Amino acid sequence: MKVTNLRSYSVVALFVSGALSLACGSSNSGSDGSGGSNGTGASDNGNGGSTSSSGGSTSSTGGGTGAGGDSPTPGQLCARFAAIQCQGEQSCCSMPGRSMADCQTAQQNACSTSFALDDVAMSSLTGFDMSKSNAAFAQFDSLAMKCDTSIGSFGISINGFRGIVAGTVAPGGTCNPGTTGSKVAAAEIALVSCKDPANNACLPEPTGMDWKCTARADAAGTCFTTANCKDGLYCDNPQLAPAGGTCKATQATGADCSSNDACTSFACVSGKCAAATKDTAYCLNTSSM
Repeated sequence: MKVTNLRSYSVVALFVSGALSLACGSSNSGSDGSGGSNGTGASDNGNGGSTSSSGGSTSSTGGGTGAGGDSPTPGQLCARFAAIQCQGEQSCCSMPGRSMADCQTAQQNACSTSFALDDVAMSSLTGFDMSKSNAAFAQFDSLAMKCDTSIGSFGISINGFRGIVAGTVAPGGTCNPGTTGSKVAAAEIALVSCKDPANNACLPEPTGMDWKCTARADAAGTCFTTANCKDGLYCDNPQLAPAGGTCKATQATGADCSSNDACTSFACVSGKCAAATKDTAYCLNTSSM
């Protein structure tokens, strides 16, 4: 069974709470069963001390040395993300469909080229917080070691990766993309540049006017990504339409969906919200099924 949902577990969606996962090169294609390949969990190694194929990380408790271990600095974040993601795929997904090395190449490339995660962390506009980043990576690693199916929900939470940037633009301030660097990096930086990200997010203006740091909306409010909506809601704007979308309550198992963040389980499988399983959380390879 091929699963066509796009994993919010993947990279920058963890910053902007789901919607940008639509551009992610790590779609889930595992079965919708619940068993992992060995059920033992994963970190930078699945067996308490092995070395990853290409990430150079070794760990028995998540304190890996490659890519900064669980304390990666800006410039190392994508490598660390890929290492954790791919060991999770190897150890938790019932049919990974590719080697650890191939996974890391794909995941790190997607992170670097499609999401510019390290550029986001290195920008002075985002207010990157190293201590919160370290805590988020350690917890992300710990969840992957246990094949915990809540890893996607944690990732987009304010206690996860949405909280590792404090922002520098005050509420009501302009958060327009910059004009230097890649357009992708400029947009990502702008979207996470607002102060107090638990309560505010950058809301793009569809008519060409200034983007503004705006309070996160209640149900029926205007949004561009799920980061613009209060917790428990998602932004119904799966194609990232410039006109934006509407904040809605997340959907129960069986409901129609077009993205993972639309589902309370964080698992949109073939257009339906599915129960959270190891495969829906950790199978990232589109060709494995």
